[in-house]
Amino acid sequence: TTPPIEDARRFMAEYATEIRTGDRAALAARYLSSGTLLIRGSRRSWHSPAEMLARYRRRQWQPPATFDWVDLRFDQLAPDTVTVTGWFDWTKANGEGGG
Repeated sequence: TTPPIEDARRFMAEYATEIRTGDRAALAARYLSSGTLLIRGSRRSWHSPAEMLARYRRRQWQPPATFDWVDLRFDQLAPDTVTVTGWFDWTKANGEGGG
């Protein structure tokens, strides 16, 4: 079996590829069927799988011109639990930063 941290690294690399290529269906499929907790700064909100798919299907959502993870940290908390923290650098198609 693959060590959990290596699984997490692969997951994040694949996730970045899907963001860059604008693979909306693959992005939406990455979220849990039980719902997703989004955290942005101090704001927390729960979203259903249907809501996550709708987020990526909106016309307003466009893949970035460039996307890179920044300072990702992988911490193994238990034999089957890894947390990933960090930032991303997202440049919108119009050249504006967005991450």
